[in-house]
Amino acid sequence: MEPLVEVHTGVELDRALHAGAKIVGVNNRNLKTLDVRAETSFELIDKIPDDCIAVSESGIGSNAELLKLRDAGFDAFLIGTSLMLATDPAAALSALLGGRS
Repeated sequence: MEPLVEVHTGVELDRALHAGAKIVGVNNRNLKTLDVRAETSFELIDKIPDDCIAVSESGIGSNAELLKLRDAGFDAFLIGTSLMLATDPAAALSALLGGRS
């Protein structure tokens, strides 16, 4: 079992990697203001080594966003709010994955 180590900044990412993190989650949500910036993931992805699993967390609401993050180098995604608020979560997930709802 391996922990998912969540980071929000480059300093936190450096600390997590120095501690030996192998699964790193970049949280796009500022937990102080609750603002979401997908740019956070794009700013940090190049600092995550290839031997780590990179997870982009929060603020993912479309297939286009998911593909852009995948193309940037993310291996996995933590998606919550967009699915929880959807009237039909199964259809929302299908749309996120590029299917038709």
